Amino acid sequence: MIIFLFPLVIISYCYNLLSEEKEESTWILLSVQSPSPFRILYKKFVIRFAVIAGVLLFLIILAVPLLDLSINRALAGFFLVSLFYIIVWFAISFWVVSWNKSSRAGAARLLFFWIVLTVILPAVLNHFILSQYPLPEALDTAVEQREAYHEKWDTDQKPTLEKFYKHYPQFRSYGFPKESFNWLWYYAMQQMGDDESKIQSDQLKAKLWKREEMSRTLSYFVPGLHAQLQLNDLTGSGLADQLRFTKAAEHFHESKRLLFYPKIFANEPTGSINWKQFQLEYYNEKSKVNWLVMLGPLLLFSLLFYFMGSINFRKQAAL
Repeated sequence: MIIFLFPLVIISYCYNLLSEEKEESTWILLSVQSPSPFRILYKKFVIRFAVIAGVLLFLIILAVPLLDLSINRALAGFFLVSLFYIIVWFAISFWVVSWNKSSRAGAARLLFFWIVLTVILPAVLNHFILSQYPLPEALDTAVEQREAYHEKWDTDQKPTLEKFYKHYPQFRSYGFPKESFNWLWYYAMQQMGDDESKIQSDQLKAKLWKREEMSRTLSYFVPGLHAQLQLNDLTGSGLADQLRFTKAAEHFHESKRLLFYPKIFANEPTGSINWKQFQLEYYNEKSKVNWLVMLGPLLLFSLLFYFMGSINFRKQAAL
């Protein structure tokens, strides 16, 4: 809603701020009666900005009890990113209005910028990133992992166990069971599936990180994309958060393997384990908030469009 809907509301409020006055012939009266008629225009922008910012603040305040949100740095960052993104669109509207065109032309130009900045440009950049870093490793990893596991059913147990003991030398004391099926061999097969697909898995993760880095670099030139990535970081729903969660999950699973493998390999009964010691564990790692990186590009965009609009208005005032 913030990325797509708020800009449309701003456009509907601002596209004809100057053109409407001229089309209704009231701008001439303002020019005669006021020593600085453009100040009135500035005030109109300020009033509309105050209304939109108030709506944003109201929605966030309303969301706190409804969604049981904590009032913390993440929420403050969410509000500031949204506010600065709104300021960007007011600055774009200010610049377009300064062209001194008709209401239709102003609306058409602002809608053009909205389509380009929120739909077309992000889609083009996404396609470019996907073409730069394709992911055939995603399929290769799944295929290699499944084949490495399933083919072990048709091979001798000893080579599989040797590879397993190379990965976990602390378990070598369990030796080489002679039964046709045993849990040591079963989990060794599972581990070999992971080990033999590790190269493809590491390549996949590396490319995903490169996608993330390129997305952030390119987002500095697209306000909507930058705001979306920053909001994703603040809410913990971005690609970087997913990759960090995957890594944390791998460490979690590894710790549980090292805990349960000795018990399973020794055929300990499940009743001998104190299951109450295992409590729910949560992943709480969040992206660090860098205020300059988060808000700086949006502020620069706002200043750029405001500066260009101010130049146009000064030229008109000098005529």
